Amino acid sequence: MHLNFSRILFMALVLSAPLAASQITIRIYDYAKTEPRLLQRAQQQAAKILERAGVTSRWQKCRTSEKETEHDASCAQPAGAAVIQLRVYPANMAKKIATAGIQFGFSLPSDRGFGVIAGVYLDRILDFAQLMGLDAEIVLGHTMAHEIGHLLLGSNSHASQGIMRPAWDHRDIHLAKTGVLGFTDAQAERMQAQVAARLR
Repeated sequence: MHLNFSRILFMALVLSAPLAASQITIRIYDYAKTEPRLLQRAQQQAAKILERAGVTSRWQKCRTSEKETEHDASCAQPAGAAVIQLRVYPANMAKKIATAGIQFGFSLPSDRGFGVIAGVYLDRILDFAQLMGLDAEIVLGHTMAHEIGHLLLGSNSHASQGIMRPAWDHRDIHLAKTGVLGFTDAQAERMQAQVAARLR
């Protein structure tokens, strides 16, 4: 029996090489002027929740006015199916948009099949976090992930368990605090397939 060492070495290199990560881009438009540290930590929370579901993400901070100095230059590039706009709204804007008083956010479907716009209502999230004795970053990050989940899962994507429940109870809040509230395995598979389709 003869061993082809060059072939073995080649296969070892292939197997040890990291897989190319497919990722979506999430552009944040912060109309609420959120405290920077809170927004950053919430973003990190949302990214981890998505990553556990097999979806990697690249986040950009985009201008909401010409007066802002913090801005990712690539925001000027045209948006596409793999680019999601996540908008953070203050109370005065939420009143004009929200359809229900307890609503924390929204996502917009698309006639083209790929929704790209979602939003969260900062003041409602902060009030809820204070009422429940939670860190605001936990509620904001999980709400972000929930709304992005709607865009990646499609219509009628509320579920009886996990982060996509339409209303979180005390058990969900406990899971969020311990860092294990997330997408189900079935949802993760659907989201991965959706991202792959968007990237095509």
